[in-house]
Amino acid sequence: MKFQGIIFDMDGIVLDSERYAEGVFAEIFKSLNKELTHELFVSVLGTTAEAENKILYDYFGSQKDVLFFREQFTLLMDKGYQEGKIALKKGAYELINYLKEKNIPYALATSSPRERVAMCFNNTEFGSNPFEYVVTGCEVENSKPAPDIFFRAAELINCDIEKCLIIEDSFNGVRAARASGATSCMIVDIIPPTEELMENIDMIKEDLFEVKRMIESSYLTPKELAGYIDHANLKAFLTEEDLKKLCDDADRFGCRIVAINSYPVKFCKEYLKNSEVGVGAAISFPLGQTTIETKVQETINAIKDGADEIDYVINIGKAKEHNYEYIREEMQRIVKVCKDNNVTVKAIFENCYLTDEEKIELCHVAREVQPDYIKTSTGFGSGGATLEDVRLMVREVDGKVKVKAASGIRNLKDALKFIEAGAERLGTSAAETIIRQFNEKE
Repeated sequence: MKFQGIIFDMDGIVLDSERYAEGVFAEIFKSLNKELTHELFVSVLGTTAEAENKILYDYFGSQKDVLFFREQFTLLMDKGYQEGKIALKKGAYELINYLKEKNIPYALATSSPRERVAMCFNNTEFGSNPFEYVVTGCEVENSKPAPDIFFRAAELINCDIEKCLIIEDSFNGVRAARASGATSCMIVDIIPPTEELMENIDMIKEDLFEVKRMIESSYLTPKELAGYIDHANLKAFLTEEDLKKLCDDADRFGCRIVAINSYPVKFCKEYLKNSEVGVGAAISFPLGQTTIETKVQETINAIKDGADEIDYVINIGKAKEHNYEYIREEMQRIVKVCKDNNVTVKAIFENCYLTDEEKIELCHVAREVQPDYIKTSTGFGSGGATLEDVRLMVREVDGKVKVKAASGIRNLKDALKFIEAGAERLGTSAAETIIRQFNEKE
């Protein structure tokens, strides 16, 4: 769905303030000789100050203690913001700048007071409040879980609420989003999604980077989508006629490269000499069970034949032995050859044979050595790409390396899911189906 407007909660969504706030709660409770429970803290998330005061009064049994708490909380939180102790949530800066660049309307709907909103971004990457449109809890008649605040935010950005995406992390916020008729998106912060909460959530995203990719994918053009695709045919019985068809299709669709074994690189490079489509060579494919020297020489030969990109299979057995020094040396030597020749390089893990712990260790090696991409699969193993694996790989390389998802991506729905999960390339033999389905959707 192409959303017309985006509405953000602030605490726990744009700012990593709720974990900080829990520490402030604990500090004040201790000074009052009270013990803070996580359950009590969670119960006030997403409420107005008035609703929070009632919860605190029920707990303290003293209006004096509630007033003391409010004064101290405001003082300590404001100090935290002023001293830059409360950072932006992951992806917040990038998502909001993207919305601004694309002229997609967005607003802030928060239970925090307007005075705090005015200053809490000053020591972040924004330098000042990035929201032109702000609604606070005290400015509407009914607080969350009533949807009033979201109705007002939609009015401010002149959007139909049913065509808005609301991003929340609290139970009250999610319930309010669902009640508004908008699409509700939860970013898991402090509160895990309970069964009751799941009934009110349209989608769960890992972070705001994933939200950004979802929104980007809804605004993709056919050319941009094709640019994600490495159009592959790696079958053993490939003929020159098959190669011509592969190249013609890739050129017609506008794919990034044709992905082939190393032998036909020279043929495809010549055939595509008047095309913008590149040629990618698969090295030590599909088993990865050749020596480092053999892989390096095959890479050199493929580059001499005209390969623009290299996808090599790591030594999977060494990964299973946890011999990560071997993996590191292999990666360093192949990456060096590629970098020296200005050729893109991708390391294929073949995740279907690996534990999560092994995948994480391989990601950390890649984060250090920095090939251009790490890749999920060859398509010849016992399993292909999964969304969980892509998310794990994206998280563990932490922006230092890109991720390619390959194998099992057969339609547009799959392709968009992998892009949203963080894949910046897709290896598939189904480019024609994906592009056709995209054009039909448009």
